[in-house]
Amino acid sequence: MLKLCKKKKFTFLVSSSYIIAKSIGADGVHYPNKYNYCKKDPKILTTCSYHGYNDIKRIKQLSVGLVFISPIFSTKSDINKKETGLIRISFLANYLKYQYSVLGGVKSNNIKSLRNRGIKSISGLDIIFDVIGVKC
Repeated sequence: MLKLCKKKKFTFLVSSSYIIAKSIGADGVHYPNKYNYCKKDPKILTTCSYHGYNDIKRIKQLSVGLVFISPIFSTKSDINKKETGLIRISFLANYLKYQYSVLGGVKSNNIKSLRNRGIKSISGLDIIFDVIGVKC
Protein backbone atom coordinates (compact mmCIF):
# COMPACT_ATOMS: atom_id res chain seq x y z
CA MET A 1 0.00 0.00 0.00
CA LEU A 2 2.89 2.36 0.81
CA LYS A 3 4.45 1.82 -2.63
CA LEU A 4 1.12 2.48 -4.33
CA CYS A 5 0.60 5.71 -2.36
CA LYS A 6 4.12 6.91 -3.18
CA LYS A 7 3.55 6.15 -6.87
CA LYS A 8 0.24 8.08 -6.89
CA LYS A 9 1.75 10.86 -4.70
CA PHE A 10 -0.74 10.24 -1.89
CA THR A 11 0.25 10.87 1.72
CA PHE A 12 0.53 7.58 3.60
CA LEU A 13 -0.23 7.60 7.33
CA VAL A 14 0.04 4.78 9.85
CA SER A 15 -2.61 4.64 12.54
CA SER A 16 -1.58 4.91 16.19
CA SER A 17 2.03 3.74 15.92
CA TYR A 18 4.92 6.16 15.62
CA ILE A 19 7.41 3.25 15.60
CA ILE A 20 5.76 1.51 12.64
CA ALA A 21 5.40 4.80 10.74
CA LYS A 22 9.12 5.57 11.13
CA SER A 23 10.27 2.02 10.39
CA ILE A 24 8.41 1.66 7.07
CA GLY A 25 9.05 5.20 5.87
CA ALA A 26 5.46 6.44 6.06
CA ASP A 27 4.74 10.14 5.67
CA GLY A 28 3.25 10.34 9.14
CA VAL A 29 1.18 8.90 11.93
CA HIS A 30 -2.51 9.37 12.69
CA TYR A 31 -3.89 9.31 16.23
CA PRO A 32 -7.58 8.43 16.67
CA ASN A 33 -9.70 9.98 19.41
CA LYS A 34 -8.50 7.66 22.21
CA TYR A 35 -4.95 9.12 22.06
CA ASN A 36 -4.14 12.31 23.99
CA TYR A 37 -0.33 12.28 23.88
CA CYS A 38 2.25 11.23 21.30
CA LYS A 39 5.93 11.33 20.48
CA LYS A 40 6.82 14.63 18.80
CA ASP A 41 8.86 14.36 15.62
CA PRO A 42 9.05 17.32 13.23
CA LYS A 43 10.28 15.03 10.44
CA ILE A 44 6.92 13.27 10.04
CA LEU A 45 3.35 14.51 9.80
CA THR A 46 1.22 14.04 12.90
CA THR A 47 -2.54 13.98 12.44
CA CYS A 48 -5.58 13.27 14.56
CA SER A 49 -9.32 12.94 14.29
CA TYR A 50 -11.77 15.69 15.18
CA HIS A 51 -15.38 14.84 15.85
CA GLY A 52 -16.51 17.97 17.67
CA TYR A 53 -15.71 20.83 19.99
CA ASN A 54 -14.66 18.53 22.84
CA ASP A 55 -11.59 17.40 20.88
CA ILE A 56 -9.86 20.83 20.87
CA LYS A 57 -7.83 20.19 24.05
CA ARG A 58 -6.61 16.83 22.70
CA ILE A 59 -5.58 18.42 19.39
CA LYS A 60 -3.50 21.04 21.19
CA GLN A 61 -1.82 18.39 23.36
CA LEU A 62 -0.89 16.34 20.30
CA SER A 63 0.32 19.49 18.47
CA VAL A 64 -0.73 18.10 15.12
CA GLY A 65 0.01 19.32 11.63
CA LEU A 66 -3.33 18.24 10.20
CA VAL A 67 -6.76 17.42 11.62
CA PHE A 68 -9.28 15.06 10.02
CA ILE A 69 -12.88 16.17 10.51
CA SER A 70 -15.00 13.07 10.22
CA PRO A 71 -17.24 11.60 9.13
CA ILE A 72 -18.31 14.21 6.61
CA PHE A 73 -20.75 11.89 4.79
CA SER A 74 -22.34 8.62 5.84
CA THR A 75 -19.86 5.78 5.63
CA LYS A 76 -19.95 2.01 5.67
CA SER A 77 -16.85 1.74 7.87
CA ASP A 78 -18.75 2.85 10.98
CA ILE A 79 -22.51 2.94 10.53
CA ASN A 80 -23.04 4.14 14.13
CA LYS A 81 -21.33 7.49 13.54
CA LYS A 82 -23.55 10.33 12.42
CA GLU A 83 -22.30 12.29 9.43
CA THR A 84 -21.06 15.82 10.12
CA GLY A 85 -22.62 17.27 7.00
CA LEU A 86 -21.66 20.16 4.77
CA ILE A 87 -23.14 22.98 6.87
CA ARG A 88 -21.61 21.88 10.17
CA ILE A 89 -18.19 21.37 8.59
CA SER A 90 -17.83 25.12 8.09
CA PHE A 91 -18.57 25.87 11.75
CA LEU A 92 -16.16 23.21 13.01
CA ALA A 93 -13.40 24.35 10.66
CA ASN A 94 -13.71 28.01 11.71
CA TYR A 95 -13.59 27.03 15.37
CA LEU A 96 -10.65 24.69 14.84
CA LYS A 97 -7.99 27.12 13.49
CA TYR A 98 -5.82 24.22 12.23
CA GLN A 99 -5.20 22.87 8.76
CA TYR A 100 -7.88 20.27 8.16
CA SER A 101 -8.98 17.55 5.83
CA VAL A 102 -12.34 15.86 5.55
CA LEU A 103 -12.74 12.14 5.90
CA GLY A 104 -15.55 9.64 5.76
CA GLY A 105 -17.78 8.71 2.88
CA VAL A 106 -16.01 10.92 0.33
CA LYS A 107 -16.55 9.37 -3.10
CA SER A 108 -16.27 10.49 -6.69
CA ASN A 109 -20.03 11.14 -6.82
CA ASN A 110 -20.10 13.58 -3.85
CA ILE A 111 -16.70 15.25 -4.02
CA LYS A 112 -17.96 18.22 -6.06
CA SER A 113 -20.17 19.28 -3.13
CA LEU A 114 -16.99 20.04 -1.13
CA ARG A 115 -15.86 22.84 -3.48
CA ASN A 116 -15.61 26.42 -2.19
CA ARG A 117 -15.79 25.37 1.47
CA GLY A 118 -12.16 26.06 2.42
CA ILE A 119 -11.24 22.38 2.42
CA LYS A 120 -7.60 21.93 1.48
CA SER A 121 -7.61 18.15 1.11
CA ILE A 122 -9.80 15.09 1.27
CA SER A 123 -9.04 11.67 2.65
CA GLY A 124 -10.50 8.22 2.65
CA LEU A 125 -10.32 4.78 1.22
CA ASP A 126 -13.40 5.06 -0.99
CA ILE A 127 -11.98 8.00 -2.93
CA ILE A 128 -8.53 6.38 -3.21
CA PHE A 129 -10.06 3.18 -4.55
CA ASP A 130 -12.16 5.24 -7.00
CA VAL A 131 -9.00 6.98 -8.28
CA ILE A 132 -6.98 3.78 -8.74
CA GLY A 133 -9.96 1.86 -10.11
CA VAL A 134 -10.46 -0.77 -7.40
CA LYS A 135 -14.01 -1.91 -6.64
CA CYS A 136 -14.89 -2.38 -2.96
